[in-house]
Amino acid sequence: MARKRTLFLTQLSTFLRKYKLLFVGLWLTLVIVLNEQILLAGNPRWEQTAQNLNQQGVVQLYQGQPSVALKSWQSAYHAYKQSNNKQGMTGSLINQSLAFKALGSYDSACQVLIQALELEPLICPSPPPNKSKSYSLDRLNQLLQTQPAQSIQIVGLYNLGNVLRLLGEIDASSAVLQKALSIKAVSPNSYIFHQLLLSIASTEFSFYKRAKNQFLLIDEPVAKQKAFNLTQSKIKSALATYKKLTKVQDETALQASIYQLNLLIEVKTWNNSSFSSLYSNEDIFALIKNILHQFDTYKNISTIDYIFLRLNLVHNLTNLFQLDAFKTAQISPNYDLLTIILSKSQEALIQSYKLNNHRAISSTLGILGNVYKTINQLTQAQKHYEQAVASAQSIQAWDIAYEWQWRLGQLYQQLGRLDKSKKAYAAAISSLDQARRSILGYNPDFQFAFQEKIEPIYHEYTDILLSLQQPDLEKVIRNQEKLKLVELENFLQCGQLPLVSLLDSKIPNLPPVIYLIKTKNHLAIIVRDSQGNLHEHRVPFTLIDSSITNLINYSQKTQFVKTQNPDFLSYCQTLYQLMFVPIKTYLPDSGTLIFILDRYLQNLPLNMLHDGQNYIIASYSISTDLSSYFSLTKPLPFQESKILVAGIYEESPSLNDPNVPKNFKPLPEIKAEIEKIKLTANSATELLNDKFTMSTFQNKFTNNSLEIIHLSTHAQFSSDPNQNFILAWDRPLNINDIESILKKRYSGIDLLVLSACQTAKGDKRSALGIAGIATQAGARSTVASLWLVDAESTSILMGAFYEGLKNGLTKAEALRSAQLTLMSTKKYAHPFFWAAFVLIGNWI
Repeated sequence: MARKRTLFLTQLSTFLRKYKLLFVGLWLTLVIVLNEQILLAGNPRWEQTAQNLNQQGVVQLYQGQPSVALKSWQSAYHAYKQSNNKQGMTGSLINQSLAFKALGSYDSACQVLIQALELEPLICPSPPPNKSKSYSLDRLNQLLQTQPAQSIQIVGLYNLGNVLRLLGEIDASSAVLQKALSIKAVSPNSYIFHQLLLSIASTEFSFYKRAKNQFLLIDEPVAKQKAFNLTQSKIKSALATYKKLTKVQDETALQASIYQLNLLIEVKTWNNSSFSSLYSNEDIFALIKNILHQFDTYKNISTIDYIFLRLNLVHNLTNLFQLDAFKTAQISPNYDLLTIILSKSQEALIQSYKLNNHRAISSTLGILGNVYKTINQLTQAQKHYEQAVASAQSIQAWDIAYEWQWRLGQLYQQLGRLDKSKKAYAAAISSLDQARRSILGYNPDFQFAFQEKIEPIYHEYTDILLSLQQPDLEKVIRNQEKLKLVELENFLQCGQLPLVSLLDSKIPNLPPVIYLIKTKNHLAIIVRDSQGNLHEHRVPFTLIDSSITNLINYSQKTQFVKTQNPDFLSYCQTLYQLMFVPIKTYLPDSGTLIFILDRYLQNLPLNMLHDGQNYIIASYSISTDLSSYFSLTKPLPFQESKILVAGIYEESPSLNDPNVPKNFKPLPEIKAEIEKIKLTANSATELLNDKFTMSTFQNKFTNNSLEIIHLSTHAQFSSDPNQNFILAWDRPLNINDIESILKKRYSGIDLLVLSACQTAKGDKRSALGIAGIATQAGARSTVASLWLVDAESTSILMGAFYEGLKNGLTKAEALRSAQLTLMSTKKYAHPFFWAAFVLIGNWI
């Protein structure tokens, strides 16, 4: 019996993950072998037909024709069904998953594998735009225990683990692959055992990528360090497995060597000294030599494998070549790095054209563009990028097109062709929009490399737009809106959010909107005045950076309440003079202002800007948001709104949760706060202390329409999604809990009030967590605080806030009125007591 082999690669670099002909490993003769074993089990005619169809599908997939192969395997499935051959049906479904993966239809691949393994469909996450998390790991592990110890189950689990990794569900991927490895039918010396280890190592590499993304995005020190520690752990475990597999006697050795090289270059280009002990330059040279030797050793690789193995190598070597220490490196007496890069690229390109595979052609041309740009042959780089874009667009491969359009934009800018650069960036963002709306929204590149591969495109486009002599300010705003929305979607790991831009709103008498956008060197301040006209002012960021940082740091320190005004007031006045005075001519003397904040300004207490006599709140009500996309439905009058008030003022079991900060203590003042709210409302339901559990909270939404949710309990917000929670009596409720509880309603909540909340210590971007909670709750407006404030003063403020709503004020006006109430008293005049409170979202 012929040894079982892989059709395609099981794992490539993160860079190549987006090319959908990857990750589709399966034993070539699996279904054929099964046919040999069970040929006489049913109708011989149907069995022979099925066997022929399976062999035909294998050849078609090898030739790069996944759609045709899929039809062959679907026909094979029906032939087996006619013969009542269950194992044959299972094998055909597994084969179909290969074709679906090659087509980029990961959700379909997942579903047919679930059918083959007789697992529950909900294990596969729902597709974009309504992406949700997969089944709980506990439930998945329970189901995996029921899998029979058969060879075909191992293959199915192996493929399911790979496709779950492609869907970004790496925890589930790891559980499935470990289960496959534990089945006793797997021999430790077998090819499938090696492939399983390779996939497990690749999943560890994906864990590393996710942890690195969290490290780059999180601002809270403890969580940031935890994420970094995880990157180190996962890198080491993946590296150990790759090294082990480079010594086996089959094609797995070549794959493992390339993945090991990818991993080492990844950590080297990150340039973090903590990883320096993992490699030396000599180790990298030796590994490259070994890979070149292995290419000569394993010659019976499929054509498509041939292409992408070489592309992976070229991509890695191009990244390496960009480092000064490697530009003149001699790998051997006959080969330097550049010679290898160009020769392997050309080999891959020739084979791609032979297959007429446009994804492979586009990938190869784009990588060649990178190579030529690296060696400063810009005309050649431009030609290859343009051809790469055209090839990707010809098959609507937006996930490939966006990267080459981005690179073209950078190249045109380098050449001084700003108009072409602008068009290329706009095209890249349009392609990203197309990709995010499709199944490619699953792509781990989009999820785990946001700051490296997605966010820079928007920032660079903004810089291009603002560098023009007459910048199109509306385009700048719309680009910034898209970035903020994508950032929030990435933070929540969700599908596209159904919100409306303020630029498109038809609301009469819209208040002025002020966009604060950090560019490469400036803070751009764009004002949309009450008539809809746009105005711009720029401040060199070096003039205000220290004032922004110092004001945020001061306000979030526990001793802020004891800090005298002169110690922080100079920062408030500097920011007022530089940010506000130059745009004041476009604003009314009083009223409501809407501020849209860039990530660097998210926790800035704007109501503390000071003109030398008064804080800005003396004249203006302020609403803030991270994006100018809003849910603009007009709310019910306050007296017609149904309110749920939930709170805890006694010692609760959730305070003992290890994830809850030790400074969270019972707040007896909450009792008075809740009583004040009930006095202002016509219809208020309460859940207090041990009545406020997750289950009782959820039950309140089953048959009730609630417009206002007021939570008087401890909560914490952070740029780390895992540190966002609201304390119920029995346990903390995280973002996913909030979504499952509150979004199962026919309409959104008008107002979510989070009293007694705080931001994670040292986190300058924790407002992202507030926005995340609000979005998962479906809330149009949210009131929360940027630091943990005094319970007694909060009770007064909340009472005054609801009294303002009762008297017909808008939310922004009611919050300002309540803050002025505190300021008017000597005891609570310090900004510590009132400036923490922010309104995020709809101001009406």
